Amino acid sequence: MSSFVLSRTLPQIGIRIIRLFLVASLLLLLTGTLVAQGPLTLFDAPDAGKAVDQGTVPTSINSKGVIAGYYIDSSNLLHGFLRQANGQITEFSPPNMSDVFVVGINSSNQIVGIGNRMVSTGSETDGFLRSPAGHLTLIKPAGATLTQPWQINDSGSIVGSFQDSAGMHGFIRDSSGNYTVVDDPDAQIGLGSGTWALAINANGAVTGYYDDTHTAGIRAFVRDQFGNYTNFDVISDPIQAVVPTAINASGEVAGYYADFGYAIHSFLRDASGTVTFDVTNGNSTESFGMNDSGAIAGCYFNTRGVLLGFHRDAAGNYLSISGPAGNTGTEALAINNTGHMTGLYLDKNSAVHGWVK
Repeated sequence: MSSFVLSRTLPQIGIRIIRLFLVASLLLLLTGTLVAQGPLTLFDAPDAGKAVDQGTVPTSINSKGVIAGYYIDSSNLLHGFLRQANGQITEFSPPNMSDVFVVGINSSNQIVGIGNRMVSTGSETDGFLRSPAGHLTLIKPAGATLTQPWQINDSGSIVGSFQDSAGMHGFIRDSSGNYTVVDDPDAQIGLGSGTWALAINANGAVTGYYDDTHTAGIRAFVRDQFGNYTNFDVISDPIQAVVPTAINASGEVAGYYADFGYAIHSFLRDASGTVTFDVTNGNSTESFGMNDSGAIAGCYFNTRGVLLGFHRDAAGNYLSISGPAGNTGTEALAINNTGHMTGLYLDKNSAVHGWVK
């Protein structure tokens, strides 16, 4: 089995890892109600490399079908890109930043990302906001020594995490540039521990995970727009970690978790607290994106050890997604409110390519 681990581009704090495991692929539909698979539109950033672990990685898609992501060039350097719905691609790199990791886009084409920035003491990891006109704003809460924004909503509010001398904290940055620190009341804050805020919805509710001071486990939380916290576990058995990756306007939370045996499963938690969903006959299932209708994008290994993307609609019907013939692994990474999805696949040479559906 070969692997392409995008987390190599990021400093790792706690368990927050974007994992993309890629193996030789065959198409096998999920057990359940099946939907016929339509064609994928394939694309690459013009300057993306074509060697192993190089290529194009789309990470988000907005309501207009505009895609943001990053690409790895032939020198293994990372840059951002913006792909219009008509296929036109704009490449960019913030000045004084390297290893640019683009993570989100909203309906106004505002983009957020992470990069390594040169400072007087060397290099530090900071966030950035790119305006539709290409202007760049530094994202860095006061006292932060490391900043990782993860999403931006259509109001321009950004959610992410930062590290300071005390430990890890979540943050919300509003459209005026004001920061609110997000610390779960039960979080144990220390070196490499604390609170990670990962997703925000249209109403300003936030989800993420934290190191629980009572159990020493990693639990999930939802913080509503008024600042009230609800903490939750996905299963009653001891679990290694819960990673919420999306929250929609209805307050549904999607993500994945590792159980005590380190097996990975997807979950969907509704606003009332009921948890459901794991891919039938799937292994290492991960949910990455969710829209306001409750449709989910993610990936799983089937019983043959093949990595496939999936789409799950709000009624629980599954669509299995594979890249073009000869691909060696496919993932669905994001979905918008019109149901369009984007993701990646690996070719036979282990180079990465983007797709949109």
